[in-house]
Amino acid sequence: MHRNILINITSVQKQVNQCKFLYIFFIVFYEIFLFYLTPSIIFLIFFWILTRSLLSFYIIIVIINCIVSVSLHESLHLFYFNKYSNLSNCGVINISFRSIYVTYPTEKMKLLHQVFISILPCIFCFAVGIFLMFFINLFSFNFILKVVLKISSLFWILQIVNLLPFTTDGKILLDILRKKY
Repeated sequence: MHRNILINITSVQKQVNQCKFLYIFFIVFYEIFLFYLTPSIIFLIFFWILTRSLLSFYIIIVIINCIVSVSLHESLHLFYFNKYSNLSNCGVINISFRSIYVTYPTEKMKLLHQVFISILPCIFCFAVGIFLMFFINLFSFNFILKVVLKISSLFWILQIVNLLPFTTDGKILLDILRKKY
């Protein structure tokens, strides 16, 4: 139950060895939070002190929601990898300024399991976004909060874009199709 941490100037890699979903989610969320959110919150606190505006509070809501959606997406990749593979090693979380992604060995896995690992996180996050949008429309909030929450739910809905061929998940799906046919 240890983590191997490799820190480069351009990226942070964490080896996750225990594959319980909440454990994985909190590790991914913690790393993304430290890497992206901490500087954002410090900037927004100074912005709030200078302007005394609620805009900084709404921006923090949007940023946290974005980070939670990405964390859940990547955690689901690791969770499904652990579920469908016989390996004790879960994969590597790669966090850099440009991207966040998970790498895991797929040599000994069935193609159908690789498809599930690529597709299910996107579909799950998309479903959460649809549910959030429905929930926001069902209850009445003040106008600005409603707009902020709708923008936040769009981060969840747009996770489905990860299945397009120019993204990592889409490239994996194309590679699987090339292997199969």
